[in-house]
Amino acid sequence: VFDKLKVLNLSDCCKLSMCPDFTSMPHLEKLDFSGCKKIRELHPSIGHLERLTYLSLRSCVSLQELPRSIRCLKNLIYLSLRGCKLKKLPKSVGHLKNLTYLSLSCSSSLKKLPEEVCQLTSLEKLNLNYCTKISNFPLQLRDSTSLTQHFFDKLKVLNLSRCTNLTNCPDFTCMPHLEKLKFNGCKKMSELHPSIGHLKSLSRLSLGWCESLMELPDEVCQLASLENLYLNCCKQIAILPSHLGDLKSLVELFLDSTSITTLPESVGHLKQLKYLSLNECSSLKEIPECICVLLNLEEIDAKKCESLASLPNSLGNLRSLRKLDLSETAIEELPDSFVSLEKLDVLAVAKCTQLKFIPASASTSIVSSDRQHYSLPQFPPFLTKLNASNCPELEMIADVSNAKGLKKLNLNGCQKLVDVPGVEQLKRLVTLKLGGCRSLCNSLKGRLQVNIFEKSNVMSLSPLASLHLLSRGDL
Repeated sequence: VFDKLKVLNLSDCCKLSMCPDFTSMPHLEKLDFSGCKKIRELHPSIGHLERLTYLSLRSCVSLQELPRSIRCLKNLIYLSLRGCKLKKLPKSVGHLKNLTYLSLSCSSSLKKLPEEVCQLTSLEKLNLNYCTKISNFPLQLRDSTSLTQHFFDKLKVLNLSRCTNLTNCPDFTCMPHLEKLKFNGCKKMSELHPSIGHLKSLSRLSLGWCESLMELPDEVCQLASLENLYLNCCKQIAILPSHLGDLKSLVELFLDSTSITTLPESVGHLKQLKYLSLNECSSLKEIPECICVLLNLEEIDAKKCESLASLPNSLGNLRSLRKLDLSETAIEELPDSFVSLEKLDVLAVAKCTQLKFIPASASTSIVSSDRQHYSLPQFPPFLTKLNASNCPELEMIADVSNAKGLKKLNLNGCQKLVDVPGVEQLKRLVTLKLGGCRSLCNSLKGRLQVNIFEKSNVMSLSPLASLHLLSRGDL
């Protein structure tokens, strides 16, 4: 009847409970049952579909097993079983020699994979995300001699994220061409297999929220193609490998909420590094001078590093740095070289309760009179956003007039701040917040009235005595 039918889309047929007989549609190439929540089984005649390349059973939540006849789908390339309630995969799945994509994501009832899955020699992407009952990867069950074979010779992506019951890391010897490896949220995995060093094509390694992971093996430093390394929320990791700098291709390094106290000196060799995230590294005491040679570094996020009290003196050498977030740290001042960050666009030092001067040399310019001119260093020229709010000890900042593109300036709650030199010259300023700045000199108030209120779109919302300024957009 359907002799020429190539595509059958029954997705989201929520009331469909019986799978059709496929005998009459031998030329079917694409079959989609996604969201057919009442289908309990596939008709065994599915094995007759020798030309089938695409089969999606995504969210078929009543489907508990696959027929053995699935072994006959010799040309199947794509198989999605995401969200199914399968308790096991048939061993016959190993006969799908042309399969390149297999997703078992969110298969919460699946306890293990058959060893026959290792026979999928064409497989390029294997997704086991949220398979919460899987405790072992099948390759671990094979003897050590068989591991020298490349069972997954073409595998490029392996996603084991949120496999919360996974205790042991697989041996990677059999998958030499892996490019992306994800273990995010594997809370019981305590170590990486040393064979990870064999993955010469690996570009992304995600280990976020691996709460039991104690350390990175030195073999990780052999990953010459690695561009992205995620270790965020690996709270047991306190020391990074000394040869981390051997990761010559590394572009992004995420160390958020780890227990590190410093970075290894070899970090200075990461010449391609653009993004360094240290958010909530509460034990981090210093950022070493060695990072100041990273001329491609564009962003440093050290927010909530509560033990971080000082910055490297040569910080200004980071000529590509665009964003620097030091909010809620223990720093007392920014180094004088900070003014040399010629590409800096965003600076955040909010809630730095020990911060007194931006930069350090501003301390020599504090005066008690109402003089309008100071001999001060200047801010980086391309700065557009500065947030130094709620820094109760902040007394003086650099001349902001050089930052001609500054649009947002937040100094709320800086109770000891004396002046904001050059603010009256900022023609592009959109938001100025000075609420709670009780120590401002009278000359600043006069300059603001003449230059800000009359010539820009910034306006006062409270009496001049308290001087709380906001943009019109905040009304």
